[in-house]
Amino acid sequence: MVQVTYDYYINTYQGTNFNNARDFEAVERKATLFLDSIAPSDILSLDAEKMSVTLLLKYQMCVCNICDALFNMYEDGVLRGEIKSESVGAWTTTYAIKEGTTASVTLSNIINMYLSGTELMCAWC
Repeated sequence: MVQVTYDYYINTYQGTNFNNARDFEAVERKATLFLDSIAPSDILSLDAEKMSVTLLLKYQMCVCNICDALFNMYEDGVLRGEIKSESVGAWTTTYAIKEGTTASVTLSNIINMYLSGTELMCAWC
């Protein structure tokens, strides 16, 4: 299995949502499992050494983007939507979910953006 590391997330992807490796790794596993459930190929059996540099880059960036999306979608395991407004005094946050979008559609769009046209999304390869 190709694991995307926290170091990769911070230094190459330049992500900022996760403050430590433990938090990132917990979400990275969920992102990888979601990707495996969508892709026709067996994502969990991928070997980084057998992948082209381009495909590995696309895969790793995709997983990082899914991690960021999951971070932004959920708070304590509850779908929170996008922040519509926020106050500081007596702390209030209002979330809005765009009509016609769901978490799975958002994540599927990320996967298609990075991996469509690759052998990872090809059912007959």
